[in-house]
Formats: sequence, structure tokens, C-alpha cells
Amino acid sequence: MYYVRSLTTISTYTPRDFTSDWRFLDFREFQHSSQRRFLTELLATFEASLQSTQRTQTESAKAVSLPVDPNDVWAYIADAAAAVVTQLHYRSVLQPTFLKRALGYCHFVVQHLGYEPRSLDALRESVVASQNNVMLVVGCQTPTLLYSRVDAAARLLIHLSPSFRVVFAGKNPGAPATIPNEAREMEVYFSSLVERDPVLDHHKRFRVEVESQSSDTKTNFAHFLNSSYLSLTMPNRLFVVSSTFHLMRIAQELDRWSDALGGRGVVEIVLVGAEGLHDDHQAKQDRMYVKSMVYEVFLDMFKRRPLDRPSL
Repeated sequence: MYYVRSLTTISTYTPRDFTSDWRFLDFREFQHSSQRRFLTELLATFEASLQSTQRTQTESAKAVSLPVDPNDVWAYIADAAAAVVTQLHYRSVLQPTFLKRALGYCHFVVQHLGYEPRSLDALRESVVASQNNVMLVVGCQTPTLLYSRVDAAARLLIHLSPSFRVVFAGKNPGAPATIPNEAREMEVYFSSLVERDPVLDHHKRFRVEVESQSSDTKTNFAHFLNSSYLSLTMPNRLFVVSSTFHLMRIAQELDRWSDALGGRGVVEIVLVGAEGLHDDHQAKQDRMYVKSMVYEVFLDMFKRRPLDRPSL
């Protein structure tokens, strides 16, 4: 899936109003009404836990004169909710369309943040050699997801003719780490794809770089901007490749860096999702994929809750 945002022109694209997707929190995906009541009660428990956690953190912060970070509270409650929902999904309690609807929520949020969906054909026509094309592939600690991101980068490179600088980014979030060096793991896997695929090997129009310092989404872009990947003499087009559900957080982070990116000559950002809404991508069968996607959906919902979310 591809999403494009220009940093030099004002877009006339009007995204779909996705606020109705709050019904995801009503859990109409349940097979029976009794199950819906069960999760509604469970969410009420989460609400009470959230309020209790906020009070505890506030009291602790006052005791040591530290500010309370609400993002920590949202992350805690989203993680708990995602763990429960993932278990329900694997016990076949939820409708088969559950994953598709969750990913659809991610799709609409990215549009809401100013990115327009773009087909591969349209993207192929717009990518030109007169611009410096940089592809940033961000890592993660789940092997299936990590490799699927590299696969998505390779697929795109096969279809685009201009040269690219490909940057594999990320070390690990800290011990214990399943993958000690995410960027290096992606580079090795990408090299194996090039060796095995005659089409990709024939079109070697890319220069591979490895950034092994960043530990999360925020530092991915901090290290990227502090490096020399962007051209000083040509307009830059930045491609960012990740799991589709992760594009929500990436789009939000890029919004914070938009002035800096524009100042460095980036004229357009292209977000590349490793899996589509309607395909049966192998990554979707991975339990950590489901948990991670549901976590991102809940985290986004809870952060928007004070303004957008209707009461249950």
C-alpha cells in the first residue's frame, strides 16, 4: 500500500471521515451479543484501571516532583487491551473480518493525517531520475514483520526505474533483544533476495546503507536527518517502508519533522505499507503481528479519545 504527501504544495485531497470507525471499540466483531457484553465490561475495567493508574502516577510524580506523561498511561492500557483481544482472535471468538477492519482503521488514519493513497502505476509515473530517491526501511523485533518490510522494499525497487539510496535503519530497543541488529539483519536478507531474484539482481540501481544507532521510531528519523542521505543539490523524495499498521505512528512522527525535512529539500514523502487491506499476507498470520497492530489501533484510539471518541 502506498500513501503520498507533498511538502511543497497544498493537497486538495479530502480523506474519508473515519470517526465512525470508533465502532471498532464497540466490538461488533463479536459472534454473539453475550460476547460483546463481555468485552464492554472488560473495557470498563480497563477504564477504571486507567483512572487508577493516572492517580497513582500523579501521586508518585508529586512525591518526587516529576511530571506525569499521559502517553505512558495510554501505552500501558493499549498494551493490556491488545493482549486480551489477540487472545480472543486466536480463540476464534471474533469475526474473520476483524483483522481487515483493524487494518482498515490504520488505512483511514494515515489518510486523515494528510497522505493520499496512490497506486503502483501512478507512483511509477511520478518517480523521476531528476530527484534524489531515498528509501528508509525501519526495523522491528519480530522476524516475520522485519522480513516482510524488506520484501516490500524489494518489490517496489523492481517496479521503479530511477536509482535509489536504500537505508536499513534500527538496532534494537534494548535488552533483551530477539534481533541484536535489525538494520544488519535486513541488509543480509535483502542481499539474499538480490542473489536469488534475477530481476532484482539485473536492476541494481540502488546503494545500500545501514543505520544501526536508532532504537525506535523517533530516533529513526533523528539519526536519518543527522546523516548525509539527503541531497543538497537535488530535490529529495523520501520513501518510508514499514508494516502498514505502523504507518500511523510514522505519519505522526514525520509531521513533527516536516519543517526539518522541507528545509533539507524533501519535496514528497511516500509511505509504503508491507501488507494490503485485502491480501492474505503471511505476516498477518503471525501472533505478534496481530498483537502489534491491535496495540497501535488502541493506542491511537485512546489518544484521540478526549476529542473524538463517542461514549460506549
